[in-house]
This record gives sequence, structure tokens and C-alpha cells, in this order.
Amino acid sequence: MNATARFVSWGGLPLGGLLGGAAGTAFGAPATLLIAAAGMTLSFLPAFRSPLRTADRGRSRIYKPS
Repeated sequence: MNATARFVSWGGLPLGGLLGGAAGTAFGAPATLLIAAAGMTLSFLPAFRSPLRTADRGRSRIYKPS
């Protein structure tokens, strides 16, 4: 599990560097930093709007001591 998570997260680093460099060249450093800040600020929206957030968790297999 940990290896898969690292592979996915570290695999995106070169792509992010490439996109950041292209945006920096096209728009300049200040505008690129503002775009990045806006993107990071709004990154919670897919998880917030997901139907999994309100899914029924009534049948949990986790032990719950009484």
C-alpha cells in the first residue's frame, strides 16, 4: 500500500515540474504562484462534492467497544 501511494504521488512530481515551468515561462513567476495558490486552495472541492462523503457507514467492520 505504501509503495503504491509513493509511486502515484512521486510519479506526478515530474509532470508538475514540467507544467510549472511551462506556466512560469508563459505567464511569469508571480502569476504562476497565484495560479498554484488558487489551485491548492480549491483542491478540496472534488472530495467535498463526492457522494462518498455522505455515504452510509452503518455496516462498518471496525470493532467498536461498547
